[in-house]
Amino acid sequence: MRKLVMAAAAALLVAACGEPAPPVLVETAQAESLLMHGNTLDGQRVAVDGYIHVDDGPDDQGGAAMAYTLTSSPQGLGKHLIMFKADLGKGANQVDFPVLSTEAHPQFPGAPDTLLVDLKNGRFQDSAGASHPVQSKARVTGRLASGTAQESFSSPTGKSYRPMLTEVTLEAAP
Repeated sequence: MRKLVMAAAAALLVAACGEPAPPVLVETAQAESLLMHGNTLDGQRVAVDGYIHVDDGPDDQGGAAMAYTLTSSPQGLGKHLIMFKADLGKGANQVDFPVLSTEAHPQFPGAPDTLLVDLKNGRFQDSAGASHPVQSKARVTGRLASGTAQESFSSPTGKSYRPMLTEVTLEAAP
């Protein structure tokens, strides 16, 4: 924890000098306490290492909406670290899953199509455009939006957040 405070202080000092502050690297062991139960990093650039997973909603509801989640182990296993926003595609900082089928919903005008994608063969493109399989570890860097706090009896702070990274860059994790 002391290292994080020192890194955050150094980032603020650099920011005060007019240069962009480096992102705060959140270690896997710190993710829950810093991101889920606190908002001290809200609005800052944060980097988290993990495995890209597509959260398509609870099994009993089907895939109503896709959100990307970073987890501590491949294929959505392990700890949930953070959600992030990235475009679907083959460009830099995008995630690409081969589309197996598309289903339109004409009964709901303006609703997006439902895509059935191949999760096993998904790839992400880093900021240079190099392609990596989603089964490999990624570093996702973005601006942290903590969201609104909810009361939580299981949280050491008494509050729980649903954080999201926006304006992301993707890299292969070191």
